[in-house]
Amino acid sequence: MPTNQPRRTTASTASTSASGSQLSLPENGDRAVHILLDVYERVLQRNPGLPAGMLVMEHGRLADPEQQARAVAPGIPA
Repeated sequence: MPTNQPRRTTASTASTSASGSQLSLPENGDRAVHILLDVYERVLQRNPGLPAGMLVMEHGRLADPEQQARAVAPGIPA
């Protein structure tokens, strides 16, 4: 999914996660991580009962410590 289109990515991610499917998106670079976390946070706001681990950030170990903490706080494996 293109993270250069946050609205479209948010809608697609929300739809996929609402269907009960786990979603794991890769990111590469600080900007992509930031956008992906924004998208996941919006999805979690729209679906507050979404179980932890349904949204996964691939290659999260490459994110900086602040981004990793931002991911882990709402239950996004990074």
